[in-house]
Amino acid sequence: MKPILCAFFLLLLAGCARDEQVQVGFLAPLSGPKSQFGVSVRNGLELGLREVNGSGGIGGRKLRLVVEDDRGELDEVASSFGRLMRRGNVCAVIGEVTSSASLVVAAACESSRVPMISPSATSPRVTRTGRFAFRVCFGDSFQGEAIARFCAANLGFGRAAVLSDEQSEYSQGLARCFRDVFSELGGAVVVEQFFAEGDVDFLDQLQAIQREGPQILFVPGYYTEAALIARQAAEAGVRLPLIGGDGWDSRELIEIGGSAVEGSYFVGHFWKGDASERVTRFVDAYVARYGEDPDGFAALGYDSVLLLADALRKVALRDPSSFSVLGSVRGGTVSPEELDAAREALRRAISETVGFEGATGTITLDEQGNALKSVKFFRVESGEPEYVGVVNP
Repeated sequence: MKPILCAFFLLLLAGCARDEQVQVGFLAPLSGPKSQFGVSVRNGLELGLREVNGSGGIGGRKLRLVVEDDRGELDEVASSFGRLMRRGNVCAVIGEVTSSASLVVAAACESSRVPMISPSATSPRVTRTGRFAFRVCFGDSFQGEAIARFCAANLGFGRAAVLSDEQSEYSQGLARCFRDVFSELGGAVVVEQFFAEGDVDFLDQLQAIQREGPQILFVPGYYTEAALIARQAAEAGVRLPLIGGDGWDSRELIEIGGSAVEGSYFVGHFWKGDASERVTRFVDAYVARYGEDPDGFAALGYDSVLLLADALRKVALRDPSSFSVLGSVRGGTVSPEELDAAREALRRAISETVGFEGATGTITLDEQGNALKSVKFFRVESGEPEYVGVVNP
């Protein structure tokens, strides 16, 4: 066979192989200060895809991940979404992983009528954007309530301080929920201070907090700032127990914070010590592939793609023509009306999720696309997060 013809047939075969795949978009920070979240979620996604594809895929088609790195920059998120959509027919988008960025993605997905599943965006505003936005994590309303109840009932504290990121959707929403519930329980937030993403000096805020005599400091932020705040508090002699939300859930918290985060509490989605078959299988497979234990964001990524796969199976069984449209990688052989109908079928299948058994727990989606699930609490002991309890919805 002539070289030109051979190359032509190889390209043709490659195109046919791609047409036998269902493309899943993934948008997250894979570089920059929030990259640990994005990398962990991507690892979990890839592990879930291997599991689905290793068992034959769905309806004879394999799932393929299409990835865009938005670097965690809000002005880059919309551009990354546009690039993702231009890379072919994406059946759904998994991401973004932070609340502020997910608001942008949710609006774009609603406009494009593409289902979106956020692994970890906890702001209630994300799923209020429209009918196409879902999440597999618990939301800030329940997370903030759980933290307030833990501080008041489990730890017995009545005076709290809050140090939050004044420009973060996630941080402000969580601080507001905590403050409201803590007050309802008879506690008082005696002082509130603020910082901005990227700050490295928190001494003035910590000194102002210490003057008011709180019993615990709530820092609803991400692992980088939380670790730095803990270190500076220790250096300045501000000896308060610290507590944080799920944004602390990263091994980077302990690597950056060191001994300063010892005794701190935080909320998580996943406990690797859970003896359930789903969790042990996930942990074993993750360690075998990546050589380290998974964190909560990896588990949320894993659950996101398996929940999506479950919805795709429903579409394949009851609406084969729509499933075929979702699997048309190039999308050029179907009409816009057919594509809209297929994505609506997938949206409906996702919304019907009830009692899905994931690595992060049992997931049921409510009418707004929110996951109803438990909140797990951890305490840093000897450089490791130790499971201390759970609050159920």
